[in-house]
Amino acid sequence: MPNTLSDASAQVARTRDPVSKGDGRRSRLMLPALLLPVFMAVANVFIVNVATPSIQKGLGASFADVQFMLTGYTLTFAVLLIIGARLGDRFGRRRMLFIGVALFTIASLLCGLSAHVTLLIASRVVQGVGAALFMP
Repeated sequence: MPNTLSDASAQVARTRDPVSKGDGRRSRLMLPALLLPVFMAVANVFIVNVATPSIQKGLGASFADVQFMLTGYTLTFAVLLIIGARLGDRFGRRRMLFIGVALFTIASLLCGLSAHVTLLIASRVVQGVGAALFMP
């Protein structure tokens, strides 16, 4: 015979736990879905650092252009991170995550298609804005 008191307390615990409201599959996919954009933001710095000599040679960029390309993303990301967190508090973190990932992805496409170093630097700055929106 099942113990109704323990069944009732387990039911109360399940209703209070926000993760157990949905099905198990959704809660298992939530962590990778949240960690993937964070990985994208951090890996972007390392990928561009490794590819810098090829980018410099391919676009004919000067040393100053390369520095702007590298620091444009990092500085924009760092400066706007707190503003991105505040926007997430105000308009919803989920909305800012989607907007930031979309902006970051479009800017990444522009970086890949850029034929001039000025467009690459501008695209890297837009990537920093997108990362600052979805990171918090």
